[in-house]
Amino acid sequence: MPRPALAAPSRICWRAVPAVSAGSRRLFSCTAPCATSSAFRPSASRLAQPPQAAAPSLSAYTPQSAVEPAEMTESEYHALADEYLDRLLVRLEDMQDAREDVDVEYASGVLTLAFTASEASPRPRTYVINKQPPNKQIWLSSPISGPKRYDWVLDAGATGLDAPGKWIYLKDGSALNDLLRDEMDVDLDADWEE
Repeated sequence: MPRPALAAPSRICWRAVPAVSAGSRRLFSCTAPCATSSAFRPSASRLAQPPQAAAPSLSAYTPQSAVEPAEMTESEYHALADEYLDRLLVRLEDMQDAREDVDVEYASGVLTLAFTASEASPRPRTYVINKQPPNKQIWLSSPISGPKRYDWVLDAGATGLDAPGKWIYLKDGSALNDLLRDEMDVDLDADWEE
């Protein structure tokens, strides 16, 4: 059946043809032009969009965290990261000795901490922490907070390798020590006894 010539788009009504089907498809047909009622025609006032605020310029962008990673050589990075991971490993092995639901493994620079299901936590959890030398970062994969990349950030006003600092997630300014304490109950800020 040939298609009828279409009038101006604002004046055509499309209606489903009842009880006519080809398989499971419904057929549609074009009826005669609709009445000139304003209910069927778009008007400029109904289509007008409210004024939108101008998008901020790129120069107005400020990062969420104003801290910057410390400048360091690759050997300085390895010294800081190794010392941190060694301290963490000692604390986690102590936790493994005290609890049956904890399994710690450290191999090839990758520290894996697995919590099996227990009364305190009904779901098993696995954390992976490793050094990332090209970026001079420590990476953490958490089943609770997701993946994060931590940079060494010196405390305010501090300079040099021996200056105090922390491993900080630059996107939100959170410290790795805080995440370890909140999610794993490991406090590396507590008094250190070797």
